[in-house]
Amino acid sequence: MANFYAVLNTLNSIVLQDMPADDLVSVLQTLSTKINNAVTKNEQGNAAQIKFDDGETMQQKLDGGEFNGVDAFSVMNHMYKLFVDSADGHLKACLPSDEMAPPLSIDERGHLIYTISDEVIPTGAVVYDLGNVRGEKGETGAAGGMQASVYDPHEHKKDIFAAIADTATPKEARLTAVAGSWNSDTKIIKLLSSLITNANHFDVDTAYDVTVDEQEAWVAAKAKVVAQENGSFDLKAFGAVPTMDIPLTVRVYG
Repeated sequence: MANFYAVLNTLNSIVLQDMPADDLVSVLQTLSTKINNAVTKNEQGNAAQIKFDDGETMQQKLDGGEFNGVDAFSVMNHMYKLFVDSADGHLKACLPSDEMAPPLSIDERGHLIYTISDEVIPTGAVVYDLGNVRGEKGETGAAGGMQASVYDPHEHKKDIFAAIADTATPKEARLTAVAGSWNSDTKIIKLLSSLITNANHFDVDTAYDVTVDEQEAWVAAKAKVVAQENGSFDLKAFGAVPTMDIPLTVRVYG
């Protein structure tokens, strides 16, 4: 029994840095808390605390660029590194040489397009059925029906067929933002067009024959559409109110 108390007294007398000196239980509880909180969400320095099997920390691997090359993508299935090439301004994708080209492209409007394709399923892949996305037109409300899917980029809820029909052939109108028509207090100008409704989507930009001065005035105005109704819409200058007339093109998509 004397030996037991000798061991107990020895353990209780152990003092570790930043640990309580009360007893072994307190030491173990404090140690447990420190271990559990070793890596804390959103705290700086986490990368220097996380170690891999080879002994290097996450920070060392990041500093060494181990996650930047093609080799890293070979173990990250179907992951792409996207970057803008400074030489030509094109968006480009980097991926392992044995991967298929990504189903991404940029159309003539400058939009990034993701193409759904019937590609071959890789051997050993796990396939999850998420439901039908190829319903026939007219299947309103049916499972997988294209009219049950909502395409809503501008807060005007439309099914996919309606959205495609609207954007296929936009209507255009030429308007002029007359310098004297801007409200000096609200910095708003009202423009009239029979193509505008209280719900359709449209965009506004300078006309093709705009001069350099007019274009610079438009850019400086930082004008945005702030209201629309049947037959008109309001532009607000969040920058400098133009002091010259600016020719505009309005494209209406439905």
